[in-house]
Amino acid sequence: MTTESYDDDMTLASAYAQARWSPSARFSVTAGARVDGSSSFGTTASPWVLAEVKLGSSFTLRGGAG
Repeated sequence: MTTESYDDDMTLASAYAQARWSPSARFSVTAGARVDGSSSFGTTASPWVLAEVKLGSSFTLRGGAG
């Protein structure tokens, strides 16, 4: 977690987390989120998820949202 003060009126704190789940050697899912808290703008969460499928030795299909 980081906290930065840009001036006397605004403070920004943020945190980030990520986890990966691989039920097989060919498939994995990664999810994460970042949360920012600002004394001027409030708290915002930015979650995301990514799926990955290995279709061969030289081809990987990835898709994500967030």
